[in-house]
Amino acid sequence: MNYLLIIGLISCLGTCAWLAWQLLQLKETLQESEKTNHRMYQDLHGLVLCMRGISERFEKQQKQLRSVTIRQNDSSANSTNDSHYEQAVMLMDRGATADELIQTCGLSEGEAELMNRINEIGLEATSNQTALR
Repeated sequence: MNYLLIIGLISCLGTCAWLAWQLLQLKETLQESEKTNHRMYQDLHGLVLCMRGISERFEKQQKQLRSVTIRQNDSSANSTNDSHYEQAVMLMDRGATADELIQTCGLSEGEAELMNRINEIGLEATSNQTALR
């Protein structure tokens, strides 16, 4: 009977030792998991900050692109209008009438008449200077 008691006691001590060892293993696993979770949290936090920075840069570039597009459109509109006027000046130098400027260059009646009048004044000034010499 003493043998059974000793065997039971040894068995209990062995089981307690094995459970203590399992508990230590679980504790180490838990600590490793916590470290891994903490690293993952830090990585995730870093990614969120990075994405925020990228988003801000993207918005800034969109604003710049819109600004450039607006300026380009304005420039294109101005150059298109300028090319009509340049064409009108060349035609006036060849003796075109206001009606011809309206039809050919797409100018309004007022613009065509004004350009013709300015051209006539320029021609008069040139002929007066030639006569004075």
